[in-house]
Amino acid sequence: MMNPSDYFIHLSIQQLLICKKCKYALKSKDVLKHLQRNHKTIPLITRRDLVEYARILILHDESTVMTPVGIISAFECLEMIEGHCCIVCKFLSNTSTGIKRHYRNVHGWNNNTARGEKLSSFLSK
Repeated sequence: MMNPSDYFIHLSIQQLLICKKCKYALKSKDVLKHLQRNHKTIPLITRRDLVEYARILILHDESTVMTPVGIISAFECLEMIEGHCCIVCKFLSNTSTGIKRHYRNVHGWNNNTARGEKLSSFLSK
């Protein structure tokens, strides 16, 4: 019998599903694609069961997850990556090009400087 906790960590308060092996938070709609691309050794029936398990959870993605107001300890189950956080709306990007595009398209700013920070990783593949 398949046990989802062998593959995922469910952070119920934050409403996130973390792949234990990859240390990424997964979007609900991308669980199947993630398993197909990155975990081909998991039997197909188990992958299907894991997708069904993820479907019954209420999960946030990177645009709806609550950003802590204060400084908190990093979640050890998530990989920390260099990235950028919008100073206005807390949008997150792992590239300077992405944050500059966000500043331009959302806030109408041009010629921005993007500063790096450590960010928890969401799977965006």
